[in-house]
Amino acid sequence: MKTRVVSELFTHSLLPVALLDNQELQWANTAFKSLSPAIRQQLLHDETNLGQGYDFDRLSAESYCLLIGRPVTPPTQERELIRELIPALAAGGDPWLTTARVLGPLIGEDQLLAVKHRKAGGDDLLGHWQDGNTLAPRQLPTGHGLAEQIYSASDDQLLILKPGNDHPNDPIIGKEQPGYWASQRVDTPAGAQGYLAIFGDNDSAVLAARIRLLQLAADLLSGFLIDAGRETPPENLTNTRQPIDDLTGLPGRAAFDAALEASEKRYLQTEQDCEMAMLDINSLSSINNELGIDYGDQVLRLLADQLKATCRHNDRVFRFGGDEFVLLMPFSEHAPPLSQRLNRIENWLKEETGIAQFSLAAGVSSLSETNGSSDDLMLLCDRRLKESKASQLAE
Repeated sequence: MKTRVVSELFTHSLLPVALLDNQELQWANTAFKSLSPAIRQQLLHDETNLGQGYDFDRLSAESYCLLIGRPVTPPTQERELIRELIPALAAGGDPWLTTARVLGPLIGEDQLLAVKHRKAGGDDLLGHWQDGNTLAPRQLPTGHGLAEQIYSASDDQLLILKPGNDHPNDPIIGKEQPGYWASQRVDTPAGAQGYLAIFGDNDSAVLAARIRLLQLAADLLSGFLIDAGRETPPENLTNTRQPIDDLTGLPGRAAFDAALEASEKRYLQTEQDCEMAMLDINSLSSINNELGIDYGDQVLRLLADQLKATCRHNDRVFRFGGDEFVLLMPFSEHAPPLSQRLNRIENWLKEETGIAQFSLAAGVSSLSETNGSSDDLMLLCDRRLKESKASQLAE
């Protein structure tokens, strides 16, 4: 009777479980059987409680003993995550993309998703780590199966074996048929902000440790979002938090002015250079007229997401106003390859929006070119932006 009950409870568990009677093995699940023979023998003979990343609890009653393995996440991985993610979030840029970039290499071969929930409905996949690369952000349709399950559950954690069986048409997992799906919702007092998720082959030896890292990253991201959204009692008007653009989620002109001033001071004190790029969508008014203002707004959101995705940890992107955006990119020796990045963004947006003639105008310069003057940098970038725009429209 005990063997049947235990087997029904733990057969599909990702944790290794075994039932002993008078120190003789009566039953074990697949995860326990996947342990090396040497470790299994040591556990059965009470010679150790540790093995292959698990710390085993022994629950005894009469002649029976239940072995249950608890994952032991390598402390070095947790410390590495904390050391890298906290300063990376503080440095600016999109926090969801930043989390994916830091957590992805620690997760390893499985796919990692960092998904932001939009209040208006739907989700934005801002950080997608796969095969050592961060993929372009994209919008997810509203109401798909996995998202509904994540946001409606009372528990903020979700683990599904073979999720393709229950969600065969889900737009995230597609046709990949992963062995598992594990997600951790990112909650704040204001509600669900999104979630982090991993999926891939069901490797029970490392999955528990990866889930622990996922939970830790979600906690760190949640704390950052809470702190970023906290109202700071202003001593005067200059100390109030800068507003965020409602359409794109980017900081606006006031935040840009403060960041540019800080970059100028840093350059004058340490010679830390900074490249600035003023960007403009060519013929956005034509897009609005032909396809509608809502479609034009969607183009602005997609461009904002792409610019955030192309930012490094210390880069900043702002909505300057209308269809204009500004990038600030500090560098030491060599300026980032901005033209290549913008070309990739243009090509992606052409395909994503269906606008074959979509193009961006750009005016680029750096503080070293203007001897550290932020005012001259603004004028030079603005002049080059107008020259770029006029040149492209003349073609």
